[in-house]
Amino acid sequence: PPIAVRLAGPKATATVRRVSAAEPMGTARASFRIASKSLRATVRGEVWASAGLPARAAAPLLVVHDGPSYDAEAGLLTYLQGHVDRGSLPPMRAALLQAEYRDSWFSANPDYADALALEVLPHLVERWPTTRRVGIGASLGALAWLHAQASYPEVADGLFLQSGSYFR
Repeated sequence: PPIAVRLAGPKATATVRRVSAAEPMGTARASFRIASKSLRATVRGEVWASAGLPARAAAPLLVVHDGPSYDAEAGLLTYLQGHVDRGSLPPMRAALLQAEYRDSWFSANPDYADALALEVLPHLVERWPTTRRVGIGASLGALAWLHAQASYPEVADGLFLQSGSYFR
């Protein structure tokens, strides 16, 4: 049901609908841990696959910075599965990356770009065959992807960046 939200300015309230964090109807998520020499830390996350995608089938891989939050707050996996079900997107996987040290790793950090390009993506691609790789990030996650792509143009076939924190 909709909820009322207080606003500043002449219009005191607005009605908005709640965002659902329902679990998508895809296959189970597979956790991964990658020991990164570049970061001297472990990169963690989980890979989701759309329903019906065979385990060893090559498919697009979306690599999502702040992936678990992106899904919980924006319903990313539910959105993707819905579009796969309608045939508007191909069956795919999404790697939901977690950043233990987000502010440090995502702030145009050369060590993170190295880890992403030389350790994380190769591990993901080896374990889950891909047809293409797309980086997704918002805010600092967008900056991290842009920096990684500038440092390693082959790291992703495309980027989807939202509200990037681009600063000098």
